[in-house]
Amino acid sequence: MASETAGTSLKGDGFDTGAAFTEVIGTWGTQVKTLLQACAHISNHLDYTKASKKADDEWIETQLRIVGPVAPEADGAVPASQISKYFQ
Repeated sequence: MASETAGTSLKGDGFDTGAAFTEVIGTWGTQVKTLLQACAHISNHLDYTKASKKADDEWIETQLRIVGPVAPEADGAVPASQISKYFQ
């Protein structure tokens, strides 16, 4: 990496900034890796939550279906006026 080479070169030439620069590069690299791990963890959690909620939504959908014959071209869903009785 060019930054590491520059830091090493400056340090080799006796400049104190070379050592400081090399240290900053190391710290930055560690922080970037930590951030990437955090993003991966969040992404995995969101994928799990999405799949979990999908299953919940499908279960709720089956519970709110009208049992028995449904009028032609109706989707069989419980009318909005009837949904409130499920939340008592």
